[in-house]
Amino acid sequence: MKKNVRTQARDTLDFLGRMRVYFLRGHNSWFYLIFYFINFTLIFYNLLIEKLYFIPEWVSFWKFALLFIILYPPVAIIIGRFDYRKGTYKGEQEVQLAVNPLWKKNFQRLDDLEREIKELKDLLLQK
Repeated sequence: MKKNVRTQARDTLDFLGRMRVYFLRGHNSWFYLIFYFINFTLIFYNLLIEKLYFIPEWVSFWKFALLFIILYPPVAIIIGRFDYRKGTYKGEQEVQLAVNPLWKKNFQRLDDLEREIKELKDLLLQK
C-alpha cells in the first residue's frame, strides 16, 4: 500500500525529530561531558601546573590528567551529594515550583486529591 505525500512528510518529520532528540541526548549527556572534562583538565593544568615554577619536571600532563581523573569525580560526587542533602538544592526546587505554573497546578491538584481522600476517609469512619 502506497502512502500519500502528507503521510510520508509526517513520517519524515517524525523521524527527523527523533534523530534530533537522540543527537541532543548523546551530545549533551556524553560528548559534552567528555569534552568539558578534557577542556577543564587542560585549562587546570596550563594555569596551575605549568605556571608554577616549583613543580618538578616529571609532572607531565598525562600524569596530572590521570591523577585528576582519579581524584576529581569522587570529590565532585561528594560535593553534589552534600548539595542535594544539605545544600541549596531544596531551595532551588522550591523556587522552581513557585515559578513554574505547570508544577504549581499539579501540586494544587494533588492537595485537592489528598483533601478529598481525607474527607472520604472521615465519611467512611463515621458510618
